[in-house]
Amino acid sequence: MMGAVIENIIGGYMHPRASVRRIMSGDYGMQEILLLVLLAFVVRQIMVILIPIEVAGAGPAGLGAYIGRLVGALISFGIITALICYIGRVFGGTGDFRQSALVVAWYDVVTSVTSPFVELAARQNLEAIQTLAKNPDVPVAMSDSAAMIALIGGALLLWLYAAFIAELHGFKRTFSVLAALFAIMILPAMLLTPMMMGG
Repeated sequence: MMGAVIENIIGGYMHPRASVRRIMSGDYGMQEILLLVLLAFVVRQIMVILIPIEVAGAGPAGLGAYIGRLVGALISFGIITALICYIGRVFGGTGDFRQSALVVAWYDVVTSVTSPFVELAARQNLEAIQTLAKNPDVPVAMSDSAAMIALIGGALLLWLYAAFIAELHGFKRTFSVLAALFAIMILPAMLLTPMMMGG
C-alpha cells in the first residue's frame, strides 16, 4: 500500500493533471480529505525536524506549538480551498467546494516533502537581502544553492499548483492558470516588499 501511495505522489510531479483526475475519480468525503490534510501536516513536520536546526532557524517545538501549527494549517486550508473554488468558478471553472478541498489536500500531500526545503531556502535568501538592505557596506554571503533551490523549487511548486487548479476546474490550458496566479501574486508582493526589506 505504501508503494502505491509513493507511486501516486511521484505521479503528482510527473503527470500532475492525470494525478488530479485519478484522485478526483475516487469517492472521497470530507473525512478522507481531512485525513489527507493531516498526513501532509505530519510529513511536513517530520521534514522540518530532519532539517538541521541551524538551517531551520528554530528550536524543538512542544505539543502546544504543534497543535497551534495544526490549527493554523486547517484554517489556511479552508481559506485557500474557498478562494480556489469560488475564484475559479467566477472564471468558468466547474470544481465544487468538496472537489477543491480534495485537490488542495492532495497538493499538500504531494508537496509535503519538497516545500519545506523551498521555504527554508527562500527564507535564507530573504534574510541575506534584508541584511544587505540594512547594511549595504557589509559583505553578505549569498548561498548559490539556496538561491537555486528557491528559484527552481518555487517554480516547480507554482507550476504544480497551476496544473492542479486547471484540472480541478476543467481549464484546458495550464499556462493560463499560471499567468493568473502570477497576476494575483504581483500586487501583494509589491505591497509587502518594502516591509520585508525592512523599510
